[in-house]
Amino acid sequence: METKYRTFWRRYWAAVIDSCLLAPFAVVLIAIGSQETSQTVQIILHLIGSFFGVAYSVFLHGRFGQTLGKMVTRIKVVDLAEQPIGLRPALWRDGPTIFFSMSTAFLGTVAAIDGVNPMSFDGIAATPPILVFANLFWILAEFVTMLTNKRRRAIHDWIAGTLVVRTKPSTNPAAGIIAVAGNPAG
Repeated sequence: METKYRTFWRRYWAAVIDSCLLAPFAVVLIAIGSQETSQTVQIILHLIGSFFGVAYSVFLHGRFGQTLGKMVTRIKVVDLAEQPIGLRPALWRDGPTIFFSMSTAFLGTVAAIDGVNPMSFDGIAATPPILVFANLFWILAEFVTMLTNKRRRAIHDWIAGTLVVRTKPSTNPAAGIIAVAGNPAG
């Protein structure tokens, strides 16, 4: 296997970094939402919480080919010709996650309509076990698929026609920050 495709641990650490970056937002959202009494506000906050992470992923992959975690770990999502992917493949790549987010959003909305705050422990605990197990099965299938092919493509990479490659280290320490800011010269 070529070195540029050896991305498992870099992908793992990129996911950890992205999770750490998104966690404070989730904590604040849950802290506010769990105390909210307005049904409408509960639903709005739950919808934001359901889609924020996937919006982060789709936007950054579509625009830069990398989330902030991938920038730090020096890996990038490209198409099979190793060119930038754009928005459509980024949407396809996150399609299963979008499905799980939509399911969570729907169930949380139903819970709020039924008088259970979806941002409270009772609302979160009401998630049907089948959805939890389906998500866990998806994650396991992604790992197994990624570890059993030469270019380390996970199922979402096969769906979107993408792969993840190592990038060369930048000589400019601010390159990641400039890229995030959208500087066309960077």
